[in-house]
Amino acid sequence: MKIGRLIIFAKRFIRILICGLFHLKLFLTSLVVLKNYIYSLFINRIIFKKYKFKREKFVILCKNKLNFSHRDLFSNNIPSWLYVFEKQSTLRAKIKALEIGPFEGRSSHFLLKNFNKIHLTCVDTFKPFQELQGN
Repeated sequence: MKIGRLIIFAKRFIRILICGLFHLKLFLTSLVVLKNYIYSLFINRIIFKKYKFKREKFVILCKNKLNFSHRDLFSNNIPSWLYVFEKQSTLRAKIKALEIGPFEGRSSHFLLKNFNKIHLTCVDTFKPFQELQGN
């Protein structure tokens, strides 16, 4: 873990504990939140490592062949998506999906590439959203 991430974690940990010092019930709730936060950090780390190769492969494909011109707002979601799809056993299922706001189509391409039996409908206004203003 990098030093910056450890500092952020320590600050959040201290904030949660300080909130818990004001009231016993709040303290117990703070401990539950803290346990869940630590648990999710480890789970996310494991998921990211498990699907790291597939994510990197998709990023290389986007850079070399698909030639997207805007900032990548999707690729960091790949490990989470693959984890959920695998856990729900939907990677080989017949799926009908609606994507609202595909923009350049990274996520659309990812879905089409990873699902064999998918009917994907995309709807977009083609207006830049706030994150891409001035880009």
